[in-house]
Amino acid sequence: ASFTQTLPNFLCLFLLGPFCEEPGDPCASQPCLNEGICQYSQPGYVCDCPAGFLGHNCEIDISKCSSRPCQNRGTCIDLPNQNYNCRCVPGFTGKNCEEVTDYCRLHSINCLNEGLCLNIIGGFTCLCPHDFTGEFCEVQIGNCVSSSCENGGICVDYGDHFKCSCPIGFKGESCELDIDTCLFYNISCAPGTLCFYDEENQRSHCACALGWTGQTCLENINDCEVNQCQHGATCEDGVNKYSCNCVPGYEGPFCEVEINECSSSPCENGATCMDLVGHFSCYCAAGFKGETCSVRMNECLDRPCWSGGTCEEDKNGFKCTCPFG
Repeated sequence: ASFTQTLPNFLCLFLLGPFCEEPGDPCASQPCLNEGICQYSQPGYVCDCPAGFLGHNCEIDISKCSSRPCQNRGTCIDLPNQNYNCRCVPGFTGKNCEEVTDYCRLHSINCLNEGLCLNIIGGFTCLCPHDFTGEFCEVQIGNCVSSSCENGGICVDYGDHFKCSCPIGFKGESCELDIDTCLFYNISCAPGTLCFYDEENQRSHCACALGWTGQTCLENINDCEVNQCQHGATCEDGVNKYSCNCVPGYEGPFCEVEINECSSSPCENGATCMDLVGHFSCYCAAGFKGETCSVRMNECLDRPCWSGGTCEEDKNGFKCTCPFG
């Protein structure tokens, strides 16, 4: 005969083995949620839930911010003792950021001409009556609303028409024409010079370029009046600059450098060069002469040997070979 063992048709809770004969660890599967701490307890386990959570497995969120009480994009911050605080974005206030900030009262806004101040998100606006406009209803609507005064022109409303009062330098029905104020006031500035109108003194003047002066900028400023030319150099005036013409022996932008005429080694044949102002002098070695000691001297030319002696040149000049006796 054969024997077949059939396992029982049931599930073991917190026990192991086919017949639940072995004890198991109920916390091994980490049943506690939301960082709850699992503790073994007969006949199973209990979860020690963190603040803000309840339930057998800490699955119930009981924080005040879970219900999203803050309105209008406010940020909810959980506080102790099941409390919360709403951090509102600009333009809203109240416990739940449900109120629009009363900018009209906060900034004592006074809309003119019976205008009504209305709070809007992030600020205010004045609801103006008919015929008025502007941030505070300060501008009366009339012919000037549709006017197009250009270049800083001021519109003057005459009821049935308007006129543009143009600033100096402009004219035309809409101040659209740029006029030369210098020509207007008969001032002839030098070519390339800018002309300006001085509103305080009510006159035009020429703004001169560097190096020029005078009412019409035609006078060249003498830059040589204050110069740094040295060692007898002559100053030559330019436009907003000057140059120094050096005397012989000097160089540099201000003729401040003395030229060393011996730097080119002009003296020859072992001569010694002495630097002078604007020129040089050569001290020739024996047997040479000339400005640069380039000419060899013939010492025997003047027959320096007496009594029939024979003259021979050598490195020291000459020597005499005397006859016997």
